[in-house]
Amino acid sequence: MKSLLNYRNPAGFPASLFIFTIAFLLIFSAAFSQPMVPNTEMCVPNGLINTVVVDGNYTYIGGSFSYIGPSNGSGVKVTTTNTNYNQDFPRVNGSINICIPDGSGGWYIGGSFTQVGIYTRNRIAHILSNSAVDALWDPNANDIVRTLAISGSDIYAGGAFTTIGGLTRNKIAKLNNTNGNADASWNPNPDNSINTIALSGSDIYAGGIFTTIGGQARNCIAKLNNSDGTADALWDANSANTVSTIAISGSDIYAGGSFTIIGGLARNRIAKLNNTTGAADAAWNANSSGQINTIAISGSDIYAGGMFTTIGGQSRTAIAKLNNTNGNADAAWNAAPNNQVYTITVNGSDVYAGGSFTTIGGQSRARIAKLNNTNGNADGSWIAVAGNVVNTIAISGTDMYLGGTFTSFGGLLRNSCAKINNITGAVDPDWNPSANSNIYAIAISGSDIYIGGDFTTIGGQSRSKIAKLNNTTGAADATWNAAGNSAVNAIAISGSDIYAGGNFTTIGGQTRTRIAKLNNTTGEADANWNQSADAAVNAVLINGSDIYIGGAFTTVGGQERRNVAKLNNTTGAYDGSFYANMGGTVFTMGLSGSYLYLGGSFNSINSTITGRIARLNLLTAALDATWSPNAGAPVYALAISGSDIYAGGDFTSIGGQTRNRLAKLNNTTGDADAVWNPNAGGRVMAIAISGSDIYIGGLFTTMGGNAQQALALFTTRFLPVELSSFTSTVTNQNVTLNWSTTQEENNRGFDIERKSTGTTWKTIGCIQGHGTTNQINNYSFTEHGMASGHYNYRLKQIDYNGNYKYYDLSNEVIIGIPSRYSLSQNYPNPFNPVSVIGYQIPARVFVSLKVFDISGREVVSLVNEVKDAGYYSVKFDAKNLSSGTYFYKLSTDKFNDVKKMVVIK
Repeated sequence: MKSLLNYRNPAGFPASLFIFTIAFLLIFSAAFSQPMVPNTEMCVPNGLINTVVVDGNYTYIGGSFSYIGPSNGSGVKVTTTNTNYNQDFPRVNGSINICIPDGSGGWYIGGSFTQVGIYTRNRIAHILSNSAVDALWDPNANDIVRTLAISGSDIYAGGAFTTIGGLTRNKIAKLNNTNGNADASWNPNPDNSINTIALSGSDIYAGGIFTTIGGQARNCIAKLNNSDGTADALWDANSANTVSTIAISGSDIYAGGSFTIIGGLARNRIAKLNNTTGAADAAWNANSSGQINTIAISGSDIYAGGMFTTIGGQSRTAIAKLNNTNGNADAAWNAAPNNQVYTITVNGSDVYAGGSFTTIGGQSRARIAKLNNTNGNADGSWIAVAGNVVNTIAISGTDMYLGGTFTSFGGLLRNSCAKINNITGAVDPDWNPSANSNIYAIAISGSDIYIGGDFTTIGGQSRSKIAKLNNTTGAADATWNAAGNSAVNAIAISGSDIYAGGNFTTIGGQTRTRIAKLNNTTGEADANWNQSADAAVNAVLINGSDIYIGGAFTTVGGQERRNVAKLNNTTGAYDGSFYANMGGTVFTMGLSGSYLYLGGSFNSINSTITGRIARLNLLTAALDATWSPNAGAPVYALAISGSDIYAGGDFTSIGGQTRNRLAKLNNTTGDADAVWNPNAGGRVMAIAISGSDIYIGGLFTTMGGNAQQALALFTTRFLPVELSSFTSTVTNQNVTLNWSTTQEENNRGFDIERKSTGTTWKTIGCIQGHGTTNQINNYSFTEHGMASGHYNYRLKQIDYNGNYKYYDLSNEVIIGIPSRYSLSQNYPNPFNPVSVIGYQIPARVFVSLKVFDISGREVVSLVNEVKDAGYYSVKFDAKNLSSGTYFYKLSTDKFNDVKKMVVIK
């Protein structure tokens, strides 16, 4: 029997339907000191967590999410050929709306963030080419930055701010690229927000929702002078509604947004304007059916993204390629994403799109994709996964910066449940049950994982509301199908008995009203255990032969039992002597010593005022009036460790202290711990404790003052290894990997793994680790004789307990084409019986590679075909040859060479 905490998200439900769950509660004999800042190595989901369960080296989570991955912030750097993110890049703690290259390998970013790396940076920052935050550039905007543009030494910023660069500047400013100061003489002063800025020579085009700017009446779009910020007196496109994006090609100004009139003509949400007058082009009318968020231009092609269903005379969803002459949609280009596109960037023949979509270009793509510019198909090898919306894509050379509302990038798609390695914080790559709806409860018994929720499919099977899964594969048990007819909110296990609570009226093949006892082998409801509650059961807790249930009910078995009851585990009969007149719903329960702890929305017990958290005598249900932490809002989660009671919920005060949604309470006094105050930035719905580790789940976005999405780990232990660098160098056909560690704990060593396009990861070598050390250690590994191509490398760090973590090389390794013909000496030589022969060719040519004996007789032909330019290696097996001297010859129409080898048996 495992210790579990299970909770259901109440958001969006009326109070009577708020469902939270607790299955078991593990009690620890000793208290421990905890940090107040979560471990940054713990992965995070893109949605809410309802339940957290710890099982040895693994943690299982359930809720309503579709992705989970590393907590790397809202901006990452990848490349145009490789989607592995650069782990040295500074973490950004809030949304990024815009990124632009600085022209020197660095980036300017704008959004709603307040911290970049270790620096406070309010909504605008400069990241240098070496991945460091520019310590000297800090414009410090007081509100959102939505757009940036660069011209020489000038950085133009737009958004909702009123101060930036040390000056009062309403919504738009010109900043110095060295110190971030606002230009004292440039102040267009619009009366409302700026969404987009585009530059053309000395002209600054701005779009938004303003009605005045640059000293002129201008509706939503204007042309400004780059010297003094005044609006061009002759250029007045006069948009009837918001302008969200502007792109420029020569003398043509393309504008997109939500307008229906612009430039003097009816134009639905996209228009081509004259750069001199602002008049709409009479011949260009793409006529979008919905909002345009972004426009990108490549030659004669105009790419538009947004949330439309028709544009350019074609049925096109959210993205389209338009002709720059007539606005018609390209008939052959139809990427058809299933949700909005917010940003488009074109790089040569590649079109990069970001947004909220999960399919595009005929492929599953999580909010970012690389599309072909001819047909709109998604690139099959460039596959990136973002945990939430991608707002901006910027390219500089082969480097690419992605920003958005995501807090994680490079993770895995996981629907509503996931398994996490507690040592590394990484998501288990093999466990993926993929539920089709919310999960509210998880309970573990040996290798069996019991799941409860609202789903109808999970683990590759049709399973209604409850399922039994394998703990290694996530597959649903083929013979266990209890099939509830409504949500299962709580699961608790005792030996071979599975207790389930929820909203159901049938389960396990029987009529069972909101509470049932199921067989762990068959899933059938126990024929002799038949109790009923008149409303939802939200929590189930087992103590020996007693089954405690909590919820929204007022009767159990037809008798008044308000929100909490004690049942017999054999008969299901309620204990008549256990009665507490609760004044509201119970969401969670805990057990310690002779007390039953309750959390919920109740405000009284037995007519005594209690603030949503209380404890009762296990035998009599008598309220302990001396323990009264008095939470200011509902309590959804409880966990107990020694003399400490951890509580989570919606409260901002508890135990006599200001505590935002998470607190540690004394089990004697109910007082909040004076020191431990993690300050959760949103609802806490699940708490699980394992040793010195505290796992928190919920709907929060910050924890301990840092960005942390929905899942947090407070721990005093270290992860096995901290890498400070991981780089590669290429010399001809040889790839050398170098990495350094700043500390190691229990480190057995590293497996080196490689893959190329279309292949899977393969282990190519191992390096011994240094066990446990606080010293810096440098490692190196060289792979020789690589063929021409593109390769990815990663390290698999393994500790002595078998736990492991992957570290990806951030760049792709490219072995180029040789400049000359060459035949290498075989290796090893002499050999028995296998050796490798290498050769290189600088052009596509017919190649012959043959082996001859000492008399000149051909004994084997190894290569006899046309080969592309590149490096090649051929394995030669001499098992059928006798000992002696042999010769091998490489022949092309431009090159011949012969070398000697010796077989020794």
